[in-house]
Amino acid sequence: MRSKYRIATVMGIPIEIHVSLLVILPFLAWQLASPQYIETWTGIINAISPLSITADTLLSGSTPWLIGIAGAVSLFVGVAIHELGHSWVALRYDLTIRSITLWLFGGVAHIEDLPREWRKEFWIAIAAPITSLLLGALGYVLLQVTPPSAPWPALSSAGSD
Repeated sequence: MRSKYRIATVMGIPIEIHVSLLVILPFLAWQLASPQYIETWTGIINAISPLSITADTLLSGSTPWLIGIAGAVSLFVGVAIHELGHSWVALRYDLTIRSITLWLFGGVAHIEDLPREWRKEFWIAIAAPITSLLLGALGYVLLQVTPPSAPWPALSSAGSD
């Protein structure tokens, strides 16, 4: 049995998933669909955004499972983008990226020959956390500009049932 499967190619870099990720994704989705998780994040979102989200609405029907699946997949998309941050800088230094593998504990960019200069290694290392911070900032901005009247079933305006 193969242990890795290619799911995409970005910037000429194969993105692969390890079977361990396929094992953990359903468990992660189940955890993210739990009432405790949804209630906690509903409170956080309401505290930092102009939206008014009710946990009761998010906990009805199949919505928790949709949240769980979207959250689990989004987590690993974020990990892939993080690893692409390392890879983008490495490519700028003319290094070869063999692949990016997403697995149980996150992801890894397989860089062929690591640079010998500490400055290059520093910028390759720091690029991914900077990428993650920018991705988080983008998410925060999108949360701020989402109109409270957005046509999502999970959103409710003040005073409505």
